[in-house]
Amino acid sequence: MTQDAVDKFRKGKELCLKNFEMWIDEARILDQKGSWGHAFALTFAGLESLVQAYCCMYVERGIWEPDSKEIKEVFNKTNKGHKKRMKILHDFILSENNIQTILKHTDQFHVLLRNFTEKDVAKYQKEIADSLGKFRKYLMKKRNLGMYVDYNEDTYEFKSPFHITKKDIDELMELTILPVRIMRMMIENEAYTKIWDFREKY
Repeated sequence: MTQDAVDKFRKGKELCLKNFEMWIDEARILDQKGSWGHAFALTFAGLESLVQAYCCMYVERGIWEPDSKEIKEVFNKTNKGHKKRMKILHDFILSENNIQTILKHTDQFHVLLRNFTEKDVAKYQKEIADSLGKFRKYLMKKRNLGMYVDYNEDTYEFKSPFHITKKDIDELMELTILPVRIMRMMIENEAYTKIWDFREKY
């Protein structure tokens, strides 16, 4: 990888991170006004920008190549891009929550991970696959409802951003606040890169 590519992806990382911060600042203003639907949609957009910054970091630090499939998908502007960004966020949340659980229940978490059998791995892979669809569908449904007026042609009923409540925003914050903090630390400090990678060694 050339130094030029590294520099460009470092700049890209900074732009994505700034975009994340602006989305969240604007979502906070709408939240304070009680415009929870639009606040949810902007928060969703912010999370996507943070994931993009995270992926730029992977290129900057030589973990991914600049022309990798992952980078192309994460910056895809179609629904395929949404799916890829939500998959990365989902896997990250799942990983951090698993680490917390392990640390709470044993000091020998490295040994525990080494002793995973193939059956255990297969079980967790299935759980990840099952939960990913639900996670992505939940976030996309709430995000779309937060942006648009929806019409049901069978029942003639309408739904709008006004159907998103403060509870929906609180649930989104509860789900993402710790992983977002960890992801930001990793983006801004190279020492945190291995927080994500170390579990894959066992």
